[in-house]
Amino acid sequence: MRNSKCIDFGWRFALGDFPSAIAATFDDSAWRVLDLPHDWSIEATPHPDHPSGATCGFFPGGLGWYRKRIDIPADLGSRHVLIEFDGVYMNSEVWCNGQFCGVRPYGYSSFCYDLTPFVKAGEPASIAVRVDNSRQKNSRWYSGSGIYRHVWLTVAEALRVDHWGTFVTTPEVNEDKATVDCAVTLLNQGTDADDVQVLASIQDETGTLVGESAQMGLCCPKGRHELRIRLGVPAPRCWSPDSPVLYTLRVDVRKQGVPVDAYDTRFGIRTIRFDADQGFFLNGQVLKLRGVNEHHDAGCLGAAIPDDALRRRLRILKEMGCNAIRIAHNPASPTLLDLCDSYGFMVVEDAFDEWRDGKTPFGYQLYWDQWWERDLADMIRRDRNHPCIVMWSVGNEIKEVRQGRAEGLPIMKALREVCHREDPTRPMTCGCCNSRETLEAGYGELMDVFGYNGGGGGCFDYEKDHAAFPGMPMFASEHPHTLQTRGVYRTKTWYRDLHRNQGNVRWYPSPRGEAPSHDLTPDAQKDRPLLDLMHIPDLTTDEVFDGIDPHYQSSYGNAIVRMSIFDSWYRTRTLPYFCGEFRWTGFDYLGECYAWPAKSWNFGIIDLCGFPKDAYYFCKSQWTTVPMVHILPHWSWPGLD
Repeated sequence: MRNSKCIDFGWRFALGDFPSAIAATFDDSAWRVLDLPHDWSIEATPHPDHPSGATCGFFPGGLGWYRKRIDIPADLGSRHVLIEFDGVYMNSEVWCNGQFCGVRPYGYSSFCYDLTPFVKAGEPASIAVRVDNSRQKNSRWYSGSGIYRHVWLTVAEALRVDHWGTFVTTPEVNEDKATVDCAVTLLNQGTDADDVQVLASIQDETGTLVGESAQMGLCCPKGRHELRIRLGVPAPRCWSPDSPVLYTLRVDVRKQGVPVDAYDTRFGIRTIRFDADQGFFLNGQVLKLRGVNEHHDAGCLGAAIPDDALRRRLRILKEMGCNAIRIAHNPASPTLLDLCDSYGFMVVEDAFDEWRDGKTPFGYQLYWDQWWERDLADMIRRDRNHPCIVMWSVGNEIKEVRQGRAEGLPIMKALREVCHREDPTRPMTCGCCNSRETLEAGYGELMDVFGYNGGGGGCFDYEKDHAAFPGMPMFASEHPHTLQTRGVYRTKTWYRDLHRNQGNVRWYPSPRGEAPSHDLTPDAQKDRPLLDLMHIPDLTTDEVFDGIDPHYQSSYGNAIVRMSIFDSWYRTRTLPYFCGEFRWTGFDYLGECYAWPAKSWNFGIIDLCGFPKDAYYFCKSQWTTVPMVHILPHWSWPGLD
């Protein structure tokens, strides 16, 4: 029978390159002993000369090795030994007893190797992992370095449920009954064809049996066989942010009546629909996505985030009324998705930040042609049983897309086909800048739901695009962008894009009825595009808070990229066809900073330590029904009582 355990503890680690460390006899006694998850970059001292630069918060990358000895059962017999890594950043190579198991370039993919050919029953086995994050820059945000997620060891029979081998769907749901379909992929690594019986049962959260069914099949040697089983659940309790009810599907595999495997899959019963006229539906009810974007670091913890730290972050978001998270911009950790299932967060999971045309010299574009399909398919197969996931995203601000280039259209089509092949139950999207160029080039027709980022979600684009493309569901995948430093205030409005580019500005009135006090800036520099900005009136004629470092931003909601948090939510709330918004960001994050000595960016409405900023309480006032009050300094300005 299957036996799985976490093997995070007691690894040995050394920075540098040690090619002889692949050997089982290698002496690693001088190496550091540590527990996973581990991120060596966050342990280092940032420096302005590190080639990672501002995008990674000036933290170094490098090359490192991990080693661990694992016990192999004396009674292994015909069973197989599997090792699974939730995530290694990046370019990982794995050896077992000096034998090469495989390589995985993408630092966010989970992967599994069968160690059976390299081990002997009753003898310890040596695992060596080489991690190469030395080629910088390769990321637009802080990536971390090392085995920064959990590692698992499984011993299972040659005939078993395959890795990520179940797919649970709920095609029909009503108050009386839910239909649950389960596709089970069996793997037979034995030498004989086996007649198998697969028993599927469903338990609720109390452990009560609520449904069961069985199926017979023939599993050929050295091959895979898929069985489809339909079950019914009476009076189902649907999963939702307010009631994240989970069920467990157990698949028992028997050969000649003898149990050989048991495989559990946690799932939720729920329905989703994105409608071009009425917005997003969960379980038949309209619901606005009240979301945030989140990078994968946790401030001083780096990328190696303890499970308890993830729980704390989700609790802080939950108390704000947040019901959705967009993973920016990579496959999430399995632990995070498990917690989103339990806490009741809907998730948009990003696969990539770039396609063939890269954004950094040593980014994913170097591996695109060989790895994109496998990385995307693996993400979906791993995560498609999570009820929290409501959309797959195939990219973020992709250069081919944002520039409306024709060579990106077949790539988008291929990505959509993989998404629909691996999971026909969820829509596919992409986070898009420059929506006009993107839609006119035909990319919108290749997405199930159109995602607006930054400039694409600018001043009244939703309204114009809904009129031009009335059959297109839409949401703000990354909007609004507002900046705020906890405890810092200014009375004069600050626009990031105007600060960066003193060019032509097209001012728009607030949708809440405020008229702009600025005229359209004259065409003084015709080579620069117009900046579309939504006007925010200054609180005072002269700045009240003088002498504040210009890198710090005001917490009055008047430091923005294109529009305020107030105007953005007003539009999302009042446009019936608009599905929701994912603001940038929930928490502050490492990297993407202005310049040395900054290490982080202050877009979050919660700081790196988890302390809410003032904007957090605006969201709480709009996103919850809990009576609350939050006081800011100088609430009454002259003429604005």
